[in-house]
Amino acid sequence: MRKKSLNLIHKSYVEACQNAKDIVEILDYLLSSLAKLSNIPEEDCPQFDSFVKGVYTSKMIRLDTFNLTNLLEEMAHTIAYIVIWLNHEKQLGIDTHIIGRRKALETELEKILSNAKDDPLARIHDRFGLRVITTNSEESTKLCTIAKNVIPIFTRENRTLYKEFILWVESHKDIDPLTKLRIKFVLNLPFNLLKYKDYISFPKDNNYQSLHYILGLDMFSEYLPGAEFELQFRTYQMHQNSVHGPAAHSKYAELRRTEYKNIFKIDDFSTTTISGFSSYESVDDDMDGIHFPKILVNRRISDSLVNL
Repeated sequence: MRKKSLNLIHKSYVEACQNAKDIVEILDYLLSSLAKLSNIPEEDCPQFDSFVKGVYTSKMIRLDTFNLTNLLEEMAHTIAYIVIWLNHEKQLGIDTHIIGRRKALETELEKILSNAKDDPLARIHDRFGLRVITTNSEESTKLCTIAKNVIPIFTRENRTLYKEFILWVESHKDIDPLTKLRIKFVLNLPFNLLKYKDYISFPKDNNYQSLHYILGLDMFSEYLPGAEFELQFRTYQMHQNSVHGPAAHSKYAELRRTEYKNIFKIDDFSTTTISGFSSYESVDDDMDGIHFPKILVNRRISDSLVNL
C-alpha cells in the first residue's frame, strides 16, 4: 500500500482515538472516517476495501468482548482440570502454566491491514488465545500429551477420551458442584478444529516453536456462534525463546509487517480522553488493551499445588 493511503489511515485512526472513550468507539469512529475517504489511490482500493471489512468484523467481535473473555476463562479452567486429570489418573506429573490474552487493538488492526493485501475479508483468528506452557524436564513429551488430550476432548473427536474425562469430573467427590457445571458447560459447546500448525516439527524462519490450534464454535451454536480461539502449546524453553530469545515472535511479526509499523500509534496523548489509556510507557497506562495485549488468565497447575 502506498504511503499516501497509509498516512490517510493513520490520520483516521488518530482522529478516532481523539473522539472515542473506549475501544468500540475507536472502531466506530474509524469506520466512519474511512467511509469518507475519497482520495485513496485506485491501485490501493482492493486492499483498503478489505481492510474496512476487517475493521467492521473487529468491531462486531469487540462488542462481545465480555462474553468472549468469560468463555476464554472457562476454557482455561477446563484445560486446568484436564491437566489435573492426567496427573491424577495417569500419574504424569505435568507442571503447567496457562496464560490467556486478548490481542491488543493496535496489533490487531496492523494484522488486519497486512492480511487485507491477500484476503478479501482480512481474516484473523487469534484475537483471543490461550498458551499452555509446560515446565517439566521431560517437556516435549508431556506437551504433546496435553495437546493430544485437550483438543480431542474439546472437539469430542475422541468420544472415549471425552467420556472418560467427563465421568471422572462427575464422579470425583473433591470437585465442587459449581466447577462441574462450568466444565460441562464448556464441553457441551460445539467446538470444531479449524486450523492446526505444528511449528515444533516445522519451526518458523526465526526458529519459533509451538503447536497452534484454532478452535471455533459452530455457526449454529446457541452461545457465541462463530467465536474463535487460538490455543498454543509450548515448553518453557520454547516460550522463553519466543519472548526474549532468538525466536522472539513479536520481533518476527514486526519485521513481517514493517511497512505498517506505527500506522496505529498515538503521537500525542494530550488529545485523547480514553479512560485508562494514557501512554505507552507501562501496561498499567493501558487498561483496555489498546497497545498492550490484555492478560485475562494466569494459572499454574502442578502436583504440589493441586492434590485431588
